[in-house]
Amino acid sequence: MIKGIYTSGSAMRAGIVRQGITANNLANTGTAGFKRDRFVLEQEVQGTDGAPDRKLGESVLASSYVSMGAGPLENTGSPLDFALQSKGFFVVADDTGSFYTRNGRFDRNAEGTLVDAQGRRLQGQGGDITLPPGTITLGDDGNLSVDGVIVDKLRVVEFTDPLKLEKSGYALFTDPNAAAGEDDVVRPQIAQGFLEQSNVDAVREMVEMIATARHYEASSRLMTAQDQSLNHVVNDIGRV
Repeated sequence: MIKGIYTSGSAMRAGIVRQGITANNLANTGTAGFKRDRFVLEQEVQGTDGAPDRKLGESVLASSYVSMGAGPLENTGSPLDFALQSKGFFVVADDTGSFYTRNGRFDRNAEGTLVDAQGRRLQGQGGDITLPPGTITLGDDGNLSVDGVIVDKLRVVEFTDPLKLEKSGYALFTDPNAAAGEDDVVRPQIAQGFLEQSNVDAVREMVEMIATARHYEASSRLMTAQDQSLNHVVNDIGRV
């Protein structure tokens, strides 16, 4: 019976984690390049149920992984908005290191360097990309030109195992342990004047949020019923 209480408690704890993941996905429905998190349960299986160090409350672990599916493209018409139509990530950098993103919204700072909304510098094959005034054109091979003169080529990278990337902000990823297997994309497919939107399906997330709330309530009621039964066994049957 106590094991049943622990099981219900584990289900409730997992429900809290799942609800937090769903809420974060919904909050980033409008974040360009955002990749939704998916909820997953991991159950610890031990050969001996009676192991003295076994913790029933930790036998079921709730976690998540990132869904790397592409989001829909939005036509913005801005010459500095880029959308990847293939696998891979743009590379941006600041003084702390490099980051990877599918959010292709960039602008020129006072020095003419292409930066994202937080001031991170977009990387090309030659490092930071600085564009002079003029008409900006992105070729189908990733080359950036100003008034017909090639300035640099966008650096796009892909990973052997992108699930080993770690989220760092709303639409940023890092590879702190260099475990994802980075490799340059030779001919990236990039659309100019478009942005890749979040891959979050708001309707699906709302349905999942409702289902999670109902599962949590059911587990709570089950725990209450088991607690009442245990109270009856301890306080009433013992008197007979």
